[in-house]
Amino acid sequence: MKIRNTTLTISASSVLPARDRIIDFGKHKGKMLGTLPSKYLKWVSKNLRARDFEQWAKLADEVLQDPVYKDRLEWEFAENLLTGDNHIHKGSSSSTTDTSVDDLLEFSQRFGWDYEDKLGWSRIDFSLLGTSKGCRIPRKNENSFRKKTTTNNKLMIDVGEKREVRIERRRMKRGIKMNDLDLDLEGKNVLEEKNDVGVHQQHMRDTESVALVDNTFEKLPDHLVIEIFIRVPISDWAQVACVTKHWAYIFRGECLWQSALLRTWPLADQGKRWPGPIPRGLCRRRYAALYVSKHIFAFNDEIDEIMGHTYLFLKEQLEHATLPSSGILHGTIIDQFIACGKSRDKAHELASQIWLAVIDNMEENEHTFLLLKHLVQETDVFLPYPYSRPYKVQWRVFEKLFTDFRDCFNRIDYYDILASAKYKFQHIPASWLGY
Repeated sequence: MKIRNTTLTISASSVLPARDRIIDFGKHKGKMLGTLPSKYLKWVSKNLRARDFEQWAKLADEVLQDPVYKDRLEWEFAENLLTGDNHIHKGSSSSTTDTSVDDLLEFSQRFGWDYEDKLGWSRIDFSLLGTSKGCRIPRKNENSFRKKTTTNNKLMIDVGEKREVRIERRRMKRGIKMNDLDLDLEGKNVLEEKNDVGVHQQHMRDTESVALVDNTFEKLPDHLVIEIFIRVPISDWAQVACVTKHWAYIFRGECLWQSALLRTWPLADQGKRWPGPIPRGLCRRRYAALYVSKHIFAFNDEIDEIMGHTYLFLKEQLEHATLPSSGILHGTIIDQFIACGKSRDKAHELASQIWLAVIDNMEENEHTFLLLKHLVQETDVFLPYPYSRPYKVQWRVFEKLFTDFRDCFNRIDYYDILASAKYKFQHIPASWLGY
């Protein structure tokens, strides 16, 4: 009986490839071995060859030799080229962007990636690349691919050598030879020549660089362009989207936002949808909500996505509605948090934080002034706790009006709202009176 159970266990484990085994320890606990970085698998293979962990070291060896996992190895090298982590060449600091893209093109051609197979690329789940569930990278010819590539080390050396040749060729075209960099060789004459035509050369260099980058990017498929874009600082995304119509189309699509979402918050795809009146939305909306949650509502490095979605909901309602009802908006937010399992007190506290954050981040323009004035002039309606409007939110609205928008009042409106503030709070600070 014992022999039969052992046989069943061995046959069952042999059916499941090592790349699909789920690791049950360490920082990658719960993930399949095929999704782990090669550096981590090599560490497991080298350091965990003892006792209970020896099995994992053997599984790591199997994954590193698995042909399916080679797709992830290639993709890791491509990501290193894009992020600048590769150690192939560090001698030159010029033409960084175009040389990285050129190297990526050359690298992908050597491995036989088929950019024309759009359907094949669309099926790849890069978070599961290297496993049986992630699909394979499309290739032009598997046989020629195996003949042309021997080892990754040889590829890195070849790419590094050709990169130096390519950079030297660019310098020769621009009239800058390597030996011209030596200040001991006719330094004064060279400087005088460069000063005479410096403006013209700089203009020509900028034009050539822009044309070279444009031509190089046109050769890349959309999925690689997306991988480049999501590594650009988010503050520059608006400018990048304005370069070409095609790039603007990429930023309007879901693929870029899904890649950015999973790269910035890898666990975002594991979250479940929640009940309530405020939906989760698509990847672009989720990215914006998580960004807000991280930079405005992060408590002890914990990010609650629903906070970001509620913030965006309230901000949009206040900006676009003609005469928004603060009571209805506040009640909607309270219902959302209660539907997510929060207590009445916690829902009231979180709703107050969202109101304060939205008010503090409003732009100082005429629409904001009219909106705040509308909020303080709303008729007070008795509502039970926690649906009643928070005291500190009402205080902040008056404070913003009397400090940031004091000069926008006419005489009648100013004294009307000042009287309303005295009625609500009795004691008001001197700064509200302009002292």
